[in-house]
Amino acid sequence: MAPKYLLLLVVVSTADASAAPGPEDPALKLEEKSAELLDKGYYEEAAHYQRRALEMRKPAAETNRVQFALTNSNMAQVYMVQGKFTAAEHHARLARDWCTGLVAPPVRARMSMQIAEVLFRVGDHHLAEMELVAALPYLSGLHEANARNDLGMVRAALGKWDEVRQLFERALAIREQAGAGNHPDHGRVLANLALVCARSREYQAAAGHYRRAIPLLEQNPGLGQYHASVAWSNYAGVLRKIGQKAEAKEAERRAKSMQKTAPPPDSHTVDVRSFR
Repeated sequence: MAPKYLLLLVVVSTADASAAPGPEDPALKLEEKSAELLDKGYYEEAAHYQRRALEMRKPAAETNRVQFALTNSNMAQVYMVQGKFTAAEHHARLARDWCTGLVAPPVRARMSMQIAEVLFRVGDHHLAEMELVAALPYLSGLHEANARNDLGMVRAALGKWDEVRQLFERALAIREQAGAGNHPDHGRVLANLALVCARSREYQAAAGHYRRAIPLLEQNPGLGQYHASVAWSNYAGVLRKIGQKAEAKEAERRAKSMQKTAPPPDSHTVDVRSFR
């Protein structure tokens, strides 16, 4: 069975406090509702609220370009979860264009990460790689970790396997240094590294990474459950390679059980709440 990659979520946030909406901003309430529905797996409903928020922002777009850009970025991520990649790319590029010259380079770099995510999903791996390579010098902390993981996935798709392991290992180190080693996102990177180890026939190492990754992945609702089911399935394959047939059978049972209730894998789990 071909390996199924688990691309780490991309979180875009603004560093420009002047762009933050006020507490009574009705569009913000709609975006919060959209994020809540997205977390629960109600993607069409989430898109409905996000579109309403975007329409509310349009009349004041010219006077608050940054906020309008971030709302477009939210819209792009909702469409990405739905697998509507043409619409997602449209709004992601609008977001970056609208805030050109108005935000710090790290914010624009995170918008480039979002564009790269769309490009990855539609198979434009070379363009995705270019976006991430250009963004990385402006990123730090968890954003850098996310970008390194995403670049690892892109280069895996391009067959540049010699560079992939180092990217994942560095992403994990950054996350651990930031105190984020117990988060579901950390589990995704561990699962990605496990795939690399399994491909290199380092099955014991792969099994160890899966044992750490799966409990973290299971913490996440929605598409996170699908990610956990994929990890269980791949873990079963690794266990068979090291002769643990009974454990492999149980892992496969867990995978199938989770797949019955997990949402379809049209895209990645994303958190749009940090976009505003």
